[in-house]
Amino acid sequence: MKKVLMGSLLGLLLICFFLFIFYRSIQGRHWQEENAALQAAYKNTALQTVDGIGQFNGDEPLTIIYGKDKDGRDMIVWVGEKEIHTEYASAGIGKEQLKQRLLREKPGIELLRITPGVKDGMYVWEVFYKTSGEDGERHYYDFYRFSDGQYIETYRLSKSR
Repeated sequence: MKKVLMGSLLGLLLICFFLFIFYRSIQGRHWQEENAALQAAYKNTALQTVDGIGQFNGDEPLTIIYGKDKDGRDMIVWVGEKEIHTEYASAGIGKEQLKQRLLREKPGIELLRITPGVKDGMYVWEVFYKTSGEDGERHYYDFYRFSDGQYIETYRLSKSR
């Protein structure tokens, strides 16, 4: 009985080890790209501390870095292959402000994500949300100008049941 228990434990540990190795091999490239974007942001902007990192997948994939400068002012850094752009959060409509506005203007939506991005060369907020009805769910992408929150356009995805 003791041999079976030890064999099972060893087998479980081996499975966990190989799953860990597999996960690292899949995520490794993503972590390297994220680290390179962080280093570029630290080197080329006033960024001093990082509060969060996200991704935007538009015309050009971007790493979005939320952080603060040396004076503690909130900033957002868009890091792409060709350029790095920085805005202080106070220079545009805030994420929370946009969220509250959307929930007020579009009751019944389920917000899934709000992230900074670039659309047609303009810095934007991309809002991903869904609505549910009797005939199924529908997902949407709305775009709002970062500087003032002006609505730009909506992409409506097909319904899912």
